Amino acid sequence: MHLDFIGSTFKGRSVSIDGQECVNFYPEITPSQNSKSKLVLIGTPGKKLFIDVGYGTIRAMYTTTDNRLFVVTGKKLYEVLSNKNKAYIGDLDTKTGSIGIAENETQLMLCDGIAGYLYYLNNGVKPAGTFEKILSPDYRNGSSLVNIDRYFIQNVNDEGYFIVSNIGDGSTWDLLNFAYAERSPDKIMTICSVNNELWVFGTRTIEVWYNSGAVDFPFSRINNAFINIGLGAKNSVGVINNSVLWIGGNDQGNNIVWMATGYIPKRVSNNAIEYLISSLGNISDTKAWVYQQEGHMFYVLNFTKANKTLCYDAATDMWHERGYLNRKTGLNDRDIAEYHTFFNGKNHVSDYRNSKVYELDLDYYFDDTNLIKRIRTGGHIHSDRKRLFFNGFDLDIQRGVGIPSIGTLTRD
Repeated sequence: MHLDFIGSTFKGRSVSIDGQECVNFYPEITPSQNSKSKLVLIGTPGKKLFIDVGYGTIRAMYTTTDNRLFVVTGKKLYEVLSNKNKAYIGDLDTKTGSIGIAENETQLMLCDGIAGYLYYLNNGVKPAGTFEKILSPDYRNGSSLVNIDRYFIQNVNDEGYFIVSNIGDGSTWDLLNFAYAERSPDKIMTICSVNNELWVFGTRTIEVWYNSGAVDFPFSRINNAFINIGLGAKNSVGVINNSVLWIGGNDQGNNIVWMATGYIPKRVSNNAIEYLISSLGNISDTKAWVYQQEGHMFYVLNFTKANKTLCYDAATDMWHERGYLNRKTGLNDRDIAEYHTFFNGKNHVSDYRNSKVYELDLDYYFDDTNLIKRIRTGGHIHSDRKRLFFNGFDLDIQRGVGIPSIGTLTRD
């Protein structure tokens, strides 16, 4: 008798009905008709140490279009080289909190909610290597940032409008270069760029803008691109290819995960995932990051206060959990990965606890030097709700992949 043991996380309100767990595994659909199973479980990647940048906890990582990696750790900005050396660039005014980063052809801009900063990648308004705070009297502080068609665009703290820099220069801002998200009075929580369009997220609604080339103000609202679902967690927005994902919220409720390809939102969470999210309490501190590996497109949600990590695979439309083994309790805490960047052809993530940067490696079987605890609990097996008895159970597992020596593992 063939049992459907392999599957996703689906643990609903009543475990006597739905009790499936899938932790540090993700399901993969096998395309061949001759495969032993339609679904297989693949172990989530290990985290191989790339560099310990030092100084503080990592607040942002960014890889430029010409493959230069920049890391903000504590209040310090570094460039990390492919040979794992680092170069100090300058200090920010803040030590904690997320950082917005974007680039144009000559400048790397950062905003931390308190101030804006520029690092000159190439000779432009100022010589390459210059690092400075933005001193324009018309600049306003914000925390999310994009660049579209050589314009830096940023939200403004606790306001319902966004600001736009002068073209090609993040050091100059015009007080009149701003626009309100006017179709709803909710404040702007964050912005992102999707398919070279500006998505403006409020607490209850989303608007989409584009570069219309107008003389007075270059961006215009797309009239038919209004979504009546806002943002339930400020940092839950993730963009995979041309699709945007977020935890939604409006005056009708929250805790549904949505994905929009184009301007039509599609619900990608299910009742079990929504029950799980609702059980976590306040999720306003949730942070999302996204990556692609071997054809799977992952949207990872870290619920920081709730100490939980959920992951949606857009390639299979399935959910799983991720976690970091706490050796004192024997249980999985939230995953340690917090920020992601793609550098030198590899996925890199930061560690929320310190200044380490890791490579995500499917052939590495540890989180740094920590064992990975993987769990699969299958669905209920019954016949007309009667228990079944089996004399044996065969589980097909690939063996012999080997575990490299990484030194002595000690209990925390």
